[in-house]
Amino acid sequence: MTAFIEPIAVAEPRGATLRDKLQHHLPRLVLAPSFLLVLIFVYGFNLWTFFLSFTNSKGFTSTKLIGLANYQKLWNWTFETDPHRVGTRQSSTWAFSADSMSSSVSSSA
Repeated sequence: MTAFIEPIAVAEPRGATLRDKLQHHLPRLVLAPSFLLVLIFVYGFNLWTFFLSFTNSKGFTSTKLIGLANYQKLWNWTFETDPHRVGTRQSSTWAFSADSMSSSVSSSA
């Protein structure tokens, strides 16, 4: 046997004063701008990034849709199949940072 509890109605009384109306609507008025900002700056930019993932955009926005080609490149990528990264400054930076970390660990011991 389950008990059913009626929800409490939070309606304004008919003869409510301006103060009562303001007190009733103030939490919504205070939270509305932050709710709107979250919608735009979190969910809006997430949707924009998702849209850009289906374009050929590199550094600047391009709206030429290429479908799932970026995702195919992502799942097929390895160090051997990426000719743009072999022997570049970025790969030597990784080696330098790994070398620096090993020498700082050995000097502290």
